[in-house]
Amino acid sequence: MKRLSRLAAVCTALSLLSTSVLAQGADDCSLADDLMSNLGSFPFDTNNCSDTMAPATSSPEQQCFSLTEDVWFRWTATMALDGHIVRFDTCNTANYDTEIAIWEGGNCGTAIGLGCNDDTTGCAGLTSQIDWTVTGGTTYLIQLGYWSNAGGVFGSGTMQISDQGLDPCVAGTDDSLEENDTCGAATTVAAGPQPGLFVSTSDPDFYSIAMNAGEIATVTIVETTGNGSDLDLNSYDPGCALIANSVSDTISISSGNTAGNYVVEVYHDGFGTSNCTDYDMDVAIGPDPCFGMDDVFEENDDCASAVAMGEGMNPGLFVSTTDEDYYTVTVADGDTLIIDILFTDAVADTDLFLYPDFASCQAQEGLANCDLTLACGFSVSDNEQVMWTNNSGGPQTYWVKVRVFAPGSSSCLNYDLNITGADGGLGTNYCAANNNSAGTMALIRAEGSDVAANQDLTLITDGVVPGVPGLYFFGPNQIQVVFGNGFRCVGGSTTRIQPPAFADGMGTTTRMLNFAAPYGGNITSGACLNFQLWYRDNMVGAGFNLSNGLKIQFN
Repeated sequence: MKRLSRLAAVCTALSLLSTSVLAQGADDCSLADDLMSNLGSFPFDTNNCSDTMAPATSSPEQQCFSLTEDVWFRWTATMALDGHIVRFDTCNTANYDTEIAIWEGGNCGTAIGLGCNDDTTGCAGLTSQIDWTVTGGTTYLIQLGYWSNAGGVFGSGTMQISDQGLDPCVAGTDDSLEENDTCGAATTVAAGPQPGLFVSTSDPDFYSIAMNAGEIATVTIVETTGNGSDLDLNSYDPGCALIANSVSDTISISSGNTAGNYVVEVYHDGFGTSNCTDYDMDVAIGPDPCFGMDDVFEENDDCASAVAMGEGMNPGLFVSTTDEDYYTVTVADGDTLIIDILFTDAVADTDLFLYPDFASCQAQEGLANCDLTLACGFSVSDNEQVMWTNNSGGPQTYWVKVRVFAPGSSSCLNYDLNITGADGGLGTNYCAANNNSAGTMALIRAEGSDVAANQDLTLITDGVVPGVPGLYFFGPNQIQVVFGNGFRCVGGSTTRIQPPAFADGMGTTTRMLNFAAPYGGNITSGACLNFQLWYRDNMVGAGFNLSNGLKIQFN
């Protein structure tokens, strides 16, 4: 999220002379250059500009990707422009890659994001163009800047504001379910098809669906006009609080334990050759096959109720299209955090997000994109991983989100969550582990103390084949060579820790070190040792496999 940790300042000396002629754009929204109601060309210059806090908004339609080094303008539509399409653009008139966003309302704290544009076909130099049907007497904020969160790129040019004429959609025919333009005025619909509906950029549709506890409603829309319009969906709980956003043509709502009237919004996001379109809608309601399958960490369904997690493997967790999971992890300065979620993508496409703070996490609740993240696992294959090194100079707490992006054979699935590098964990993982016949990777960790004199270290490995024996061993060197079905990660003069340990029914193997045993003499203060589990897996290949490695520096 853009940071506002300084006094608002304009970007250039000319912006101090803010007029419709000399306007260059203000560095801060609160000082936006007022263009009054003028049409025409207005110079802008982002040199020396910095990121500014975007206005607070409850609208998910604002989907600009990392607009940085921005300037702000304020513009008010005259009554003569009521219902007209007004174009705001830098098309062929800027010397760098621009992005434009438009907000409704002149107050930075309450303005509502309406839409944005990055690149427009036919506009050279990756310049931008956005059309919006304006309401006479309404004030709009225009945000203009560089397209990427990489930052550090500045430029200048002119922004044109032009009247494109009366929006043909203003005269479009409302459907029989109007006026359902707000969540509070949602029209009640039953299960089944609803053909011949109409929506425009300035006229969203809200529908109320009565649901019993334990049900799931799936709403599917099809654009029928054929003008390339892009329709998106939002879902809301019975109190009209946003649940989720979908940029596909389908959204699902699970009632969970709470019966009530849930709401779906259909809105036009401004893309396509027209600002309006006809569409058909179908509503399906039935038992939620994922209902009642929560894991032990619930209810951790939002950023505020995130569960604090430490180092280690957490198997058998549960997530669904309507039930996101949130966690926090604390990482010491200089440590590298690695988070893995292990799952089968064919069951459900699941993604992993790492946020720097609560505010960034909360801003992305219900959304399926990587904006505001430090790292994001967003592939369409099995398993996801994020990695982040804390170089802040002190311990930091990060927020983690796990969500189902799209259902596969199911709208929910079980996954394993493995965390390494979290504060309080022992040692550092290295090397690699291959999947075994149970479809999991054996990942090693440690609990207790790395103080040799305390003699209270326990080795734990999750993801082993249930019920099989394994033997822990250690040595002074780190290697990675193929061995059996996996990799040997420990080299040099190795020592086996007897007796073998058997994995339990969940595939977890535990061995408390016996410092009085013959090998205990090698575990002393100052020793840096590497540990690994070698375990039986008769179902495939060589008949055995190994965990990844764990380095522990003893004190």
